[in-house]
Amino acid sequence: MKKKLQNFGVMGSIVLLGLGFIVTFFYIYLQAMGLTWQFDDYINLKDLSNASSVQGLNNFIFGGVAGPTGRPISLLTFLANYNDWMNNHPWGFVKTTLIWHLLNACLIFLLVFNIAKIYINNTNQSYIFALMVAMVWVILPIHASANLIPIQRMTHVSAFFMLSTLLGYVYFRTYLSSKQSPILNLILVIGWVVIGTILAVYSKENGAVVVTMLALLELYFLKRITYPAYPKLWTLGIYLALLIVPLFMLLYLVKNWAGINHHFEFYRDRSLADHLATQIIILWEYLKQIILPRAALLGPFHDGHIVYHWTMWQPYVALIAWLVAIFVGWKYKAYRLGKFLLFALVWYFAAHQIESSIIPLELYFEHRNYLASLGWVVLIAVLFAEIYKKYQGLSPWHILGGIYILYLLFNLQQITSLWGKPLLAAEMWSTYQPDSPRAAQMLAAQYKQEGFREASIEVLNDFAQLHPKNISLEMQVFSETCEKNSSQQNINQLNSLKKNVAKISLPADITVNIASLGENIRQKKCAGVTLKNYLNFLMVAAQVPKIKQNANVMHHVNYETALTYQEMDNTEAYLTYATRAFYNYPSLSIAEKIALTYFKQANNEKTLAWIKEALQYAPSNANGDAWRKSLKSLAETIKSIESQRSKVDNTPHEK
Repeated sequence: MKKKLQNFGVMGSIVLLGLGFIVTFFYIYLQAMGLTWQFDDYINLKDLSNASSVQGLNNFIFGGVAGPTGRPISLLTFLANYNDWMNNHPWGFVKTTLIWHLLNACLIFLLVFNIAKIYINNTNQSYIFALMVAMVWVILPIHASANLIPIQRMTHVSAFFMLSTLLGYVYFRTYLSSKQSPILNLILVIGWVVIGTILAVYSKENGAVVVTMLALLELYFLKRITYPAYPKLWTLGIYLALLIVPLFMLLYLVKNWAGINHHFEFYRDRSLADHLATQIIILWEYLKQIILPRAALLGPFHDGHIVYHWTMWQPYVALIAWLVAIFVGWKYKAYRLGKFLLFALVWYFAAHQIESSIIPLELYFEHRNYLASLGWVVLIAVLFAEIYKKYQGLSPWHILGGIYILYLLFNLQQITSLWGKPLLAAEMWSTYQPDSPRAAQMLAAQYKQEGFREASIEVLNDFAQLHPKNISLEMQVFSETCEKNSSQQNINQLNSLKKNVAKISLPADITVNIASLGENIRQKKCAGVTLKNYLNFLMVAAQVPKIKQNANVMHHVNYETALTYQEMDNTEAYLTYATRAFYNYPSLSIAEKIALTYFKQANNEKTLAWIKEALQYAPSNANGDAWRKSLKSLAETIKSIESQRSKVDNTPHEK
């Protein structure tokens, strides 16, 4: 009875502590209420406004562009914020994301508790240890950007299914008995893992690493529990799970070697070797921000991160440091801290094996540490648990633990309060990330919104002058100032663009502002710049190797060329370049415009032939249904018109 009362008291204390912590958590994040949309929000969420119809709903959920899977499960969760999107209310998205974040913390608590109780005979101590891990993890400042960027909910949704998969597996391993039907046990576990992995991957592709994480939990913590079915087969499955993602990555590298290197060179302006050299250093930078964060250096903009090369000393030092850390963990794995150091390292690398390795992604994103940080949090909790065992009662070491929690909360509060003041945040991010074009663009946008138009232009112009390889901001300056400039100033600006486009480092930069610039020139808002001048610039851009080799960018250049020829009443040239733009990157809107142009020429044969051709490029997802429905409807309309004309032509006329 006494033990039950004691357990009840501990559980009551944990519940009260948890509730108090949740209140503190929301109080800190409420300070970010004034935040704005971020760079990837619009492109991923723009179709949410059409989700009120069945077709629009299908297009939104199954027409995602964030990754190869389209991430439909994550997109499905955004339907809860339909009204927030229609009312331009990003904080509504963030509130929902914070709930997902807390749900994930609960899963971490249950996961750690179910593993801890295998090793800790005292259930109350297992609860306390699991609670400490969950509390420290949920307030890590490095998670702030994932929580505060609306579209990054995809990270949370994928993590939810990953953690659910791991928790279910640990539960099955703990409670399934080998005395039950072995085949049923095997089917149950495999089914759970496969379904959980699929849900995680279709929320975000990085969810595939859950199988590696599962194998690590098995090898580190569950080996002492008897396998519930076919021990040799189960062991083989665990090692297969451990190796399947690395082997797939290796196979992908070998099979797509040329394409990967081409993508790095023409899309990312660095080689695969440089990417790997930089990632080795960035992994240390992430780790520093996980354990000892600095609020000023945490934020959404790291696109100006320095690229390291193997001719520099830093990658070698970083690599040696990682090898030393692994050696220390391995050498002292018989000791608790050594074992958990090694676990934190391999868990960290497992979580980063897709996003921070050979895939041609951007260099640095804080949200990649959402689950990668968990191993380090467990190590921190183990460290303080060891201190607690050694020093009974209150000691300076326990005070240090409290100070560490306060340090994390203070940095988190600094970050959230900054995000709640967009202009100040933009100034801070631009100051600490001076080579980030996104930071410069956000600062310029904030100045413009506050009515400081000249300051906005100055920010863009200064960045463009210091970074001539990034012409996006120079194009934006030209687009926003050409209406007030003299003819000579505009001609000089266009000539500067023509010169700098040959130096372009990231060809996708040209796509950001080319449409608005072209529109201004076609509407004759830029004095002194003729359509022929603009065409000349587009022709020069089209011959730049990095642009020429990039189909997505050529899509924009060719379509701008088509629109300019259309403005010059050159229909044949318009059709030529619009068709090229379509083949660069098939688009329903362009397909329809080409078809309608042929139709206006009264060339129904070519119209129907083009529709038949365009239908071959319809995507395989739900957007393909929209393609087929729209283009087939257009074809049927044309056939109906032809039929009506035929009837009229064959009708006898009265004399």
